[in-house]
Amino acid sequence: MAAGMAVGNATVFRSEGLMVSTATDNVELWVKERTRLAGAGPRAVVLIGASRMQLGVDLDTFARETGIRPIQLAINANSPLPVLEHLAKDPGFRGVVICSILGSGPDPDGKMSTARNWIHAYEQSKLAPTTRVYYTEFEESLKRLARRLISPRAELYLPERLFGRILLGKDTRAVNVQINSDRSIKVDYLVATSAETRRTFPQATFAPNEKPIGLAEYLTRIRIVQPWVDAIQERGGRVIFVRFPSGGKRWAHDEAIYPRKIYWKAFSEQ
Repeated sequence: MAAGMAVGNATVFRSEGLMVSTATDNVELWVKERTRLAGAGPRAVVLIGASRMQLGVDLDTFARETGIRPIQLAINANSPLPVLEHLAKDPGFRGVVICSILGSGPDPDGKMSTARNWIHAYEQSKLAPTTRVYYTEFEESLKRLARRLISPRAELYLPERLFGRILLGKDTRAVNVQINSDRSIKVDYLVATSAETRRTFPQATFAPNEKPIGLAEYLTRIRIVQPWVDAIQERGGRVIFVRFPSGGKRWAHDEAIYPRKIYWKAFSEQ
């Protein structure tokens, strides 16, 4: 009966354009995927980066086109460098790394970054296999059911939703975000009821007054990752750096401070 209620509620709330996620992106899911990578062998493909990598690659499509299902280890709002270094130091990893970078190149990270904390959690899980930090499949199933029953209702009572419904007589939904148990994320901007949200949200992820780094600093960042790339390649693996496409204000901003013909060219020649 509970399962039936969950399906029914999910259907109703999706029709209302509400977010109904089947998982929450957290350290447990990351460690579970990292553990899966440990047994994937030399044909493994791992994705690292930040939100662009999580949102920009459809794992089902990738698997259908290549015959290999990639493992998603990107971490929102984090530099990919800690994960790249971590994989380089793992003698068992001999697969392919696809690393997303921005126009500013491989951004350095803070010493207390989320990425480093999650890597530490993975290392600890190997030391205590009977008390792993990631969820068991049964536990995750129960959590998915609870989220389907509770989280849609909870969203109805967010202050901004109540304000829009009661005082303004209209809904103020933003975007629909679905986080899957494999850590892939799908976002539907079309459910946003506000035309302003639909217009500005995709462009709201950069600072117009960002101060660019010079070419010398850019090349320094590249040299930092070179030993890690060499280590992976010496074991028979590969590292592929990608810069996701952009448009509009985002592209104009990046091209103004990091001209592709100068910065990306310098990167590709290393």
